[in-house]
Amino acid sequence: MRSVQLLCHNTFGQVVKASAGQLQLKTVWGNQTVNLNGIDIKIRGLHSETLQSLRDLPPRSQVLIHLIPKEHRAVIHILPNLIPCPRSTQTGEHPKKTD
Repeated sequence: MRSVQLLCHNTFGQVVKASAGQLQLKTVWGNQTVNLNGIDIKIRGLHSETLQSLRDLPPRSQVLIHLIPKEHRAVIHILPNLIPCPRSTQTGEHPKKTD
């Protein structure tokens, strides 16, 4: 698993493990660790009213992280878990039709 600095403004993935300042996500590019130390975090979306910190994010949650670097803050949107698409559509190939 590689550690990445969150450079892009939006990152989408499934929570593998959540700790105080880091999220391990399964993304379409593979597993990534997102470092959120020193960043003011707001958690919104599904069941967000019961969450106090990153540690409370349940594993396998689908999240969208919106980073605002100039303000040193991030908003984590918890999305409803979606039905996983077939592996072939993740690579950009069209799934084969079966009769």
